[in-house]
Amino acid sequence: MDKNLVVLYQKVAAELRSKGVKVEVFPEPKKMNQQYAVTDAKKIKWGILIGSNEAEKNAVTLKNLQTREQFVEISVEEAAKKILTA
Repeated sequence: MDKNLVVLYQKVAAELRSKGVKVEVFPEPKKMNQQYAVTDAKKIKWGILIGSNEAEKNAVTLKNLQTREQFVEISVEEAAKKILTA
């Protein structure tokens, strides 16, 4: 996680929770392989990625961690719908 985007990640997490999505935010920056190992162990199906491009566009990238399918630069609302209807 980009340290400069921590507040944005927490804001997105709160918005997803308000829509009924269970959310966990990694508390510290870790390499993606380490994050994937944790999500695999916890059987977490979805990941939200926010980089500088997404932050500028007020969007997120939603990734299905099982199939690796990605939905790039979508709204938080759209991400919530995809998660809740999967």
